[in-house]
Amino acid sequence: MLKLIIRHSMLAGFLIGLASFCYCQNDIKQFGMVLFCGGLFTICRYSLSLYTGMVGYVEPMNAFRLLCVLVINVIASFLTGYFFNYGHINDFAYGIVNNFNTMTYMDVFIKSFGCGVCMFLAVDIWKKYNSVIGIMLFVPIFLSCGFLHSIAIPAFYGICGTIPPMFKLLFVAFGNGVGAILVNKIK
Repeated sequence: MLKLIIRHSMLAGFLIGLASFCYCQNDIKQFGMVLFCGGLFTICRYSLSLYTGMVGYVEPMNAFRLLCVLVINVIASFLTGYFFNYGHINDFAYGIVNNFNTMTYMDVFIKSFGCGVCMFLAVDIWKKYNSVIGIMLFVPIFLSCGFLHSIAIPAFYGICGTIPPMFKLLFVAFGNGVGAILVNKIK
């Protein structure tokens, strides 16, 4: 069981890292959004372990498992961004990283809360209706609004070859969780 969690978490982190890299590489951001949708679709289709797709459904007894998924997702996403962009400069990723570094914690919470809402709705629609419509709507919404995805942010840092500020990144994960859990409780 533990091996499956680790494998599924690594693959999900890799896919978000790859989607983030593709998003940065394209001058036409709408195309990058579609590629990002492809990453989440693959994660949903194969029931991989992605923190932002799981946190809205968390039960207290599964909290440790969710924390393990988060850590593995972050490491895999960072390494994917780092290795795919090794030795290159990506101005778009640098812009995202610089913007994140200067954000206040209130900005981080609001932007990560919004992502949590979008990610929960995308995954919930997939789970309930086996439909990609939620993914195709809510991924572009979170990207267009500049919302913060706790697994994509490490990929952008990896692309830039720098380590993300861990406490701020945990705060993003917290905001993603609050947004997802709140929407799940309200619906």
